[in-house]
This record gives sequence, C-alpha cells and structure tokens, in this order.
Amino acid sequence: MVPKDIESYGPVWVEAFVRTQIVETFNLALEQGFLRGAGPEVDEPIGLIKDLSGGNAPGTGYSDKTSTGTLTLANSTTIVNELSSVIKQLAVKENGKKVKVKGKVYVIANPVDAIEIETRCTVLTQDGKYVQAIPFDVKVLESEFMNDGELLFFVEGRNDAFIGGGINVKKFDQTLALEDCNLYVAKQFAFGKARDNKAALLYTLSTGE
Repeated sequence: MVPKDIESYGPVWVEAFVRTQIVETFNLALEQGFLRGAGPEVDEPIGLIKDLSGGNAPGTGYSDKTSTGTLTLANSTTIVNELSSVIKQLAVKENGKKVKVKGKVYVIANPVDAIEIETRCTVLTQDGKYVQAIPFDVKVLESEFMNDGELLFFVEGRNDAFIGGGINVKKFDQTLALEDCNLYVAKQFAFGKARDNKAALLYTLSTGE
C-alpha cells in the first residue's frame, strides 16, 4: 500500500522502487521458507531444518529437527574427526542405502557462526599466507535465519526446491480510493521438501566461548 502523494517524486521511480522492494522481500521469504518453512499446513515449503518424521501437525506444520550431535571444532584433529562423522551420517539414506556425498556437502550457519567455522579452519602457510582448509571440501553458507549454535549440514541434490515462474506484481489504483493509496499485490508459487529425513542433519556448535 503506497500513498498516491508519493508519486509526486516521480511515478516511474516510485513504482520501480516499490517493485524492487517486493522482489527483495520475496527473496528473503524464499530463503526462510526453503530453510525453516513449516509446510503446507501454514502455506510454506517444508524447510531443510524440519523433521519429516514428525508429521504435518494441524495449525503448526512440521517441527524442527533435533540435534544429531555437538561439534566443538576444538583443534585440527578434532575438526577432521567431527566432520568425518557428519559426512558418514549423510552418506546413508533413511532407507539404509549408501549415497555419494563427496564434494556435495554444505553447512548453513548464521553469519557469526560461519565466521567461527572459517576461523577455526584457517591455517598459516609457510609462505606467510592464510588459507581456509575445511576438511572434505565442506562449503559454508550464511543465513540470518539460522539461530546461534545451529549448524545445518545437507547434501546437494537431495532436496527439492522449486519456484513456479517469476514474481507477479499487480498494481490497483482504485481499491483503496478512500485511503488515497495505490495497492500493490504480489504472489509467487514455491515448493520445497527434502528427499528424506537424512538429506539434512542439524548439529549444535559449542566452542566453549
């Protein structure tokens, strides 16, 4: 809803600004939905962090996964052993069948925890350069929708996330005539669901700091 008087600043500029804000809002909503969406019960995708075994509870949808374990990243040896354990867990589907995961494992963390992971996996080389050396080529992704201490590991290709077309934005200049406002309505269709409950695993980060 945008007051018509704002168009005095330039109708073309104002409409472009409004549409840009709508697109950015939708992008954030999609990130949140694909990560933490509670499912069709609340008109959301089923997020990666959701426990598929818990069912689609009336009114609330799917609940979050429980933590599979705790990672400390205490030292280089511990980091290798802990990440090895995570990857081995991801390499077995819920039905017990093995799946190739090398080079396909990602971890999602909030920006602060992502820096913590990268810091503990940064080494100083003999030629005086700092390089990141995360074992097993695990890739770090940042999301502001992850809580402190939450690490969500997932395997690329083991989660369905689809968007049905672009964002459809419509402008209505008479709907809110009494309020002297223009109404912008936007919608987009999205679907998200992991292939099974072991496509993504939640861990707790505890560095003792």
